[in-house]
Amino acid sequence: MVIVVLAFALHRRWMACAAMLALSAHWKIYPIIYISSILPFIGVEDDPKVDLCSDIHGLLQYWLRWCLNKKRLAFIAVFLGSFFLLLSLTYLFWGFPVLEHTYLYHVGRTDHRHNFSVYFYPLYLGLTSSIWSTNPQSRVLGLAAFFPQMVLSIYGGFLLARSLVLQDRSATTDTKKTRTITARSSMTEDQMKHLPFIFFVQTFIFVTLNKVCTSQYFMWYLWFLPLVIPHLSTSTKGSGVSMYKALLMIAMWVGAQALWLSQGYLLEFLGNNVFPQLWASGLIMLAANSWIVASLISSYRWDE
Repeated sequence: MVIVVLAFALHRRWMACAAMLALSAHWKIYPIIYISSILPFIGVEDDPKVDLCSDIHGLLQYWLRWCLNKKRLAFIAVFLGSFFLLLSLTYLFWGFPVLEHTYLYHVGRTDHRHNFSVYFYPLYLGLTSSIWSTNPQSRVLGLAAFFPQMVLSIYGGFLLARSLVLQDRSATTDTKKTRTITARSSMTEDQMKHLPFIFFVQTFIFVTLNKVCTSQYFMWYLWFLPLVIPHLSTSTKGSGVSMYKALLMIAMWVGAQALWLSQGYLLEFLGNNVFPQLWASGLIMLAANSWIVASLISSYRWDE
């Protein structure tokens, strides 16, 4: 379904994109993060000029007009309408358990089983004698874990998409008619093709910083790679991804998991008390993934 969302977005079929995004988010909540990277591309030809932001009043006026863009409002309306329609239909069949197990469960989720997430060990330490009971520290951490994940995946996606829009608009002419036509064609042919990479970055960050992370979650971002790799710089100088650097990235990604799995084997199969070592392996995996995503962003050819 995410593939269809991306396809609709690339062809600028915004209403179909909104409806499919609602279906995707209803099926699996994480695709909702893509809204932040889609919105900057919608209705860009009707946005006010950036030079309005010369003072506080101009800045407020700019963002008010940006948010009240009719095409963006229509996209949000279709998304919310479709989402709540699906939610209402399922609620009629199954009642409150739909809300509990599909959405509310994720808010206070405190999984005690070991996984790749760096949060698992602090959450595990917060468990009390009852497996379903947690102390305030664990509850607070379970909620606080959303902050870095949401800021980096949602706001980061918005910044990447908006930077492309601003770059595109700066190359347009001053005449409104010419500027509108140029913006539309440029967005379709040049800037929109970078959306798969922005989706990839958002998903990679979301999975890496999720409260629960298992191997199946990697498939959420790995399928973007065939769309992303052709746009990476292969220069051996600077920030390009040379053959050596590509092999290093793969080795770090696989090696960090292998290190974690070695400790997981000692814990799960041999019963050794290696929780600190397992958590340290998760921190190493977080560092490796952080370096990988930063390297990919710096080596991506945004100016193609």
